[in-house]
Amino acid sequence: MMIIERRTASEIKRWLTAYIARERNVPESKIDPIRRLEAYGLDSVTVAVMTGDLEEWLGVSVEATLPYKYPTIEQLSIALATA
Repeated sequence: MMIIERRTASEIKRWLTAYIARERNVPESKIDPIRRLEAYGLDSVTVAVMTGDLEEWLGVSVEATLPYKYPTIEQLSIALATA
C-alpha cells in the first residue's frame, strides 16, 4: 500500500512556480501566482506534460483540464490541496 503525503497549497504553489520558471527559462521571481497560466505562453502540450509531472509529484490523479478550470497558480494550488 502506497502512502500519499498530502501537499499544502503553499508547497504546490512553489512547485508550479518553479516548473513554469524552468519551462519559460525565467527566474522564479518573474512568475506571478495570480497571473493566468496562458500569459506565460504555455500551450496545451506543455500543460498536459505539466499535469502529468504534477500527478507524479503529488501521487494522485490530476485531471488534464484542471489548469483550465483553475487558470492561475494560486487557484490551481488551492484546488489541488483541497481535493
